[in-house]
Amino acid sequence: MNIRLINDKQCRIFYNARQNVPTYDYLDDKVSGRTVNLQNRNVIINYGDWFNIDGMRFKVVLKKDKWNTNLAKVEYSFILNSFESLAYSFQNITVNPLGDGSSIVRLSFTHQNNALAIDYVNKLCSMFIDQSFNEKNALNITTIDFVNQQLTSIGDSLSQAESRKEAFQESHNTLNLTNDGQYLYQKTNELQEKRAEAFTKQQYYDYLEDYILNAGLDQGVTSPSVMGVNDPVLTKLVGELSDVIIQHKTALTKRSDKNPKNQELELKILTIRKQISESLKNLQKVSSITKNQLDRQQNQLQVSIDRLPSTERNLVNIQRQFKFNDEIYSFLYKKRAEAEIAKNAANPDHKVVDKCISAVKIYPKSIKNYLIALVVGLLIPAVIIILKYLLKDTLDSRDDLVKLSHNPIIGYIPQFPEDANPMIVLSKPRSYIAESYRTIRTNIKYILGEKEGELEQGKGKIILVTSSMPGEGKTTTSMNLASVFSISGGKTLLVEFDLRKPSLHKKLGLDPTKSISSFYVGRHSALEICQRTEFDNLDAVCVGQVPPNPSEIIDSVKIKQMVEELKKNYDYIILDTPPINLIADAQSVAKLADISIIIARVGVTSISILRTSIQEMEERTGVTVNFILNGVQSALQKYGYGKGSYSGYGRYGRHYGYAYGGRYSEKTYGYGYYDEGTTDKK
Repeated sequence: MNIRLINDKQCRIFYNARQNVPTYDYLDDKVSGRTVNLQNRNVIINYGDWFNIDGMRFKVVLKKDKWNTNLAKVEYSFILNSFESLAYSFQNITVNPLGDGSSIVRLSFTHQNNALAIDYVNKLCSMFIDQSFNEKNALNITTIDFVNQQLTSIGDSLSQAESRKEAFQESHNTLNLTNDGQYLYQKTNELQEKRAEAFTKQQYYDYLEDYILNAGLDQGVTSPSVMGVNDPVLTKLVGELSDVIIQHKTALTKRSDKNPKNQELELKILTIRKQISESLKNLQKVSSITKNQLDRQQNQLQVSIDRLPSTERNLVNIQRQFKFNDEIYSFLYKKRAEAEIAKNAANPDHKVVDKCISAVKIYPKSIKNYLIALVVGLLIPAVIIILKYLLKDTLDSRDDLVKLSHNPIIGYIPQFPEDANPMIVLSKPRSYIAESYRTIRTNIKYILGEKEGELEQGKGKIILVTSSMPGEGKTTTSMNLASVFSISGGKTLLVEFDLRKPSLHKKLGLDPTKSISSFYVGRHSALEICQRTEFDNLDAVCVGQVPPNPSEIIDSVKIKQMVEELKKNYDYIILDTPPINLIADAQSVAKLADISIIIARVGVTSISILRTSIQEMEERTGVTVNFILNGVQSALQKYGYGKGSYSGYGRYGRHYGYAYGGRYSEKTYGYGYYDEGTTDKK
């Protein structure tokens, strides 16, 4: 049921149509079995007015002085629950003794609504005390109800007898009886007392018989002893019946009618009723004999009365009838008074020691949650750090590189900006990245044993640049190393020795027909394939057409002769070779180089792959490798104090493949790889 408050006077009630909605009988506390079809409703009513549509009846009451415009912005709703579903939601009440052997119990109830939890506990205690008190007074209440019914019928007869007596005495001016009449009247009174007692018992037997035949299981029964019936068997059976009825009524509040325990109690009630019925038959026979005996005595006494004068005889009969009703009325009135006194004098067996006044927040437990959050907040990062440390396989700083090899690190290259030109040394010669390449150039010259201005003609220096895996910035480093050597005045040649994935002709705008491939097949000489670039002192050799046998070409005598011839014409020759871990081309050329450099990139280089690459390079070629640490973000990484991320220029993707095919055709074949997502392709 949805409700939206319109203003301080009215609200809107609306709900959607539904078919075959079950109805609930709140009088019997059960689903009636009848269904109804609900239509779409959108009704505006005043606060306090009854909503009486589709078999529902409720009203919305706005708390005094609680209206404000913000209430109209909120949509409220509530649910009409069945008794069973609502009771099921209130099952989490806990009852515990206050201590060992204590007669005091503590009731606890958990609920998300503070006020509802308080009201529920207090009302539950009140209902429990009322129920136990009513069960204790069930006998007195039943007795009072039975006596009131009897008093109503006897009261009318007594009034009529009293009126007849007064009318007869006034009409005949007779107030007292003669001695004979007085004697007979006294005898009659004694007999009438016995008859009245027998009549009362007979009435109780009739009442009990009617109850056994027609009464429901939830109705109480008056005890025989209260009505003067002293038969021990009947008294015991009626007492057992009363106890079982109370148990059955209590069980119905906790369980459904079909519960086996309830069915067992119902069977027990029927059994006791049959036993009472058998006992009643015997008692009614005895009562009938007693009544007949009293009637005979009354008839004998009536013979003596009939001998009196007519006036006195009539007076005795009238007084006898009046006395009979008066005795019954007095007896019943006395029993009602006794039951009323017993009812009012009874005290409950239980009482509330402490009412629930305030509720304590038990969930969520803030301190506990904060402690858990603190522990988890420390534990999870600690576990992640430990796992990263144990499973770490990425080069993060200079320290990681030093642990792998004691060979020198000849320089550190900062991370390139995302929009940087790959040949940043020539495009931005004053940048901090260009300065890092100048430092590397100085360190290379130192390792080569050169002194400033002492270049030996005809003996060029060969610098091999490689890496352990794609994506480490090998080609970019080769281009910038060639650039930094060229601007120092030395005649520099950049040779692309990656025959499987050529890209230098695109980057520098070279003619691919003049290349290593064309030299190998004899189309051009070694000097003819050296093409000038737009930069001073910088020439380059590209791969051109991808050959089908690149490894054999690189390891051939002709290529070695080409290198020796190029040394005579250039001061510095930079060889850009494939990654060591993929193919052995770099190892084949390493013996020709004066210095071999492995590029390692922070955040990209695999420690295990680099370790394997260093071992293969040194063991197979016998050369000593040097390192350049690429992608350094800060001085902390340079000196090994922290980990930086890598992004921007020089990031590689990896794709590899095997293929075979025709010689020097447009469809080139071979073992190849390329790096995607960057201008630096291998």
